[in-house]
This record gives sequence, C-alpha cells and structure tokens, in this order.
Amino acid sequence: MKSTNKKLNTIIGSDSKIIGDIESQGSIHIDGEIQGNVIAKNLITVGKSAKITGNIRTVEIVVSGKIEGNIFAKKEIELKNKSVVKGDISTKMLTIETGAMLDGKCSMESVEVNKLSDEKSD
Repeated sequence: MKSTNKKLNTIIGSDSKIIGDIESQGSIHIDGEIQGNVIAKNLITVGKSAKITGNIRTVEIVVSGKIEGNIFAKKEIELKNKSVVKGDISTKMLTIETGAMLDGKCSMESVEVNKLSDEKSD
C-alpha cells in the first residue's frame, strides 16, 4: 500500500476490548479486541495483536491481525504475513502477502463506503 499522509484519529490499544460498533470520520489503528462493526472514512490498520469480530467498511485497510467478518474497502485491502481473515472481502485493489490466510470470497469491484452493511456478526 502506498504511504499516505492521513492523520491517525483513533488508537485502540492491545489491552482494550470494545463490544459494540465503532464509527470514525478519520483513520483508526487497532491493536485490541473489537466485537462489533467498524466503519472509517480513511485508513484502518489492524495490528498483529488485534482481533475483530464484525464487518468492516472503509476506504483502505492493512491487516496484520485476525478478522472474523466481511471487509468492504473502497480502494484497497492489504493482508500482511500471518494475518487471518475469515469472511468475504470486496475492494478495487488487493494485496496478499505470503503467509496470510483468507477464508472467504473475494470480489474486485467498486464499493460504497457510506452504506452500512445490513449484515451483523454473531
């Protein structure tokens, strides 16, 4: 993923656990656990220690941790080495490093970030 100068608005630390949906007008870096949907207008970075159970809707996302849910990214999804995604992904551009795991369908199409998925994770 190309380096961007987007301001980081929210950091969720590795000792944090959030139950419920999160919505940000900016970028989010996640190292903790989230049980709920995540929506961001800019970049979402999922750190190595992060675990998300829920759907994600954003412009672009870099995943190093674990996600159980669908990912919708308007521009790009990047799955780093040792990342795990169990769910469907939809984006215009996809990068998967050696050692990353994707268990789901992949759709390469235009995605509307502003529309929240009706799907809720269990």
